[in-house]
Amino acid sequence: MTRIRTILGAAALAATAAMVTGCGVSSATGAATNTSATSTASQVAAGAPARNAGNVQGKIGAELVHQQAPGSEILVVTNKGTGPLTVDGWPTLSFLNAANGSLAVPVQRVSQPGAATRTTIQPGQSAFAGVKLIFGDKGDNDTYVATTTNLTIPGAPTTVVSLIGDDGHAAEYPELALKSVQAGTFQPSMQGVSPDAW
Repeated sequence: MTRIRTILGAAALAATAAMVTGCGVSSATGAATNTSATSTASQVAAGAPARNAGNVQGKIGAELVHQQAPGSEILVVTNKGTGPLTVDGWPTLSFLNAANGSLAVPVQRVSQPGAATRTTIQPGQSAFAGVKLIFGDKGDNDTYVATTTNLTIPGAPTTVVSLIGDDGHAAEYPELALKSVQAGTFQPSMQGVSPDAW
């Protein structure tokens, strides 16, 4: 009887450890892994395809790097996984408020700097798209105050986008007072992508 209890206790501990590991609870990567797990679960529930998900799940980096003009950004999407990821068309951006509620920020797709170039991103490589943020006054009814920017691309879970300032560092508490957004096409190179030229 004691041996059975010992075996059952060990099995329970192993199962608990597996559950904790599966939830992505760790000191360094807990938040990112939990976000990935939630996003993947949402995709499965919605019946959305998740091409390449085995290779890139939770392995995409996304940054909005500020350029010269106000609201002029370059979206840099980096494949941090172990297999290729193909992007085409426009990035799908969505926004949340401080209470994690969805915001209906109008996002217009524009053919800047030209037609989309279907690009396969190998591990460690990046693709680029210009993003123009049109700012408003927080007090206006048609202005949305976003504290989280999300990126969705086929084959990867929704990813939180880091906002990189002029100092080259990610904003700790990002806040964007947005009236609307323009998203340019994915390109394999950063050349000509900046909305400074739009």
